[in-house]
Amino acid sequence: MGTERGGYQNIIGPHGIGNKNVEGDRIINFAVINRLSIMNTFYQHRDSHKWTWYRWNENRQEYTEKSMIDLITTNKN
Repeated sequence: MGTERGGYQNIIGPHGIGNKNVEGDRIINFAVINRLSIMNTFYQHRDSHKWTWYRWNENRQEYTEKSMIDLITTNKN
């Protein structure tokens, strides 16, 4: 989802993650068109609860790729 909220404060909360990719742009556009908010980003979560998908790097002994792919959207009413 990304942490850059520029102009989308009603759509994206202050607790987005990392950099936004093409899919992040798509969900934001969808939310704008349908007057939705992406609720996952409005609440602070433990790191272990932020990510939906992980890839373990055996050489570095850490997760080097992570994605937030499960998003909760709701209308503003």
